[in-house]
Amino acid sequence: MDHHFYSIPKEPVNWAGYKFPSSCIGVDGIYQAYRYLYQNSSNYKSFANSENTILLSKLKNSEIMEEIIYEVGESYR
Repeated sequence: MDHHFYSIPKEPVNWAGYKFPSSCIGVDGIYQAYRYLYQNSSNYKSFANSENTILLSKLKNSEIMEEIIYEVGESYR
């Protein structure tokens, strides 16, 4: 049986009618980056609500990340 493991949690938009069996296994660096961004965001601070869990929106994660990255970049500058 084929199964795809991927490290960045993102749903492909081009799987019309069929989704290949897959699991997100993550990478610690990506986890730490998401945690840092969430903890430094005024709107999404609650998404990093415990020491080993972060919440990701299945539908709007890209938009949320763009907003947070812009916010953190502006505060850094």
